[in-house]
Amino acid sequence: MCKGKTGNRKRRKTSNTDTLASLAKSVAQIVAHDQSDAETWKQRALLLRDQRMAHRLEMLTNVLNRTRDEERRLVQSSRDGCEEDENADLMLQQTIKKTKLLTAQINDLELEIINAGEI
Repeated sequence: MCKGKTGNRKRRKTSNTDTLASLAKSVAQIVAHDQSDAETWKQRALLLRDQRMAHRLEMLTNVLNRTRDEERRLVQSSRDGCEEDENADLMLQQTIKKTKLLTAQINDLELEIINAGEI
């Protein structure tokens, strides 16, 4: 009777060891999967941020181009001495301010993009 109990205990120890090893392996897989999911979400967030920055940069560049075209038109209008645009000088000053502001915003955004790429 003693032998039977000893044999069962050994079998139980082996069985427990196998069970614990299997459980540890399962936990490791779950942790790896969770880390993978977290990394995926992080990558998606970074991609979305990059897309938003690119869109904003494109939008600011388009506005700047239109503003520069308007500035050129106003300068030409001033040179021609058109009577139609009495406020051409005032509009030109406002357009120049807007151009400077847009250029500063674009430079700030470009710097932000460069700094984000280094992180």
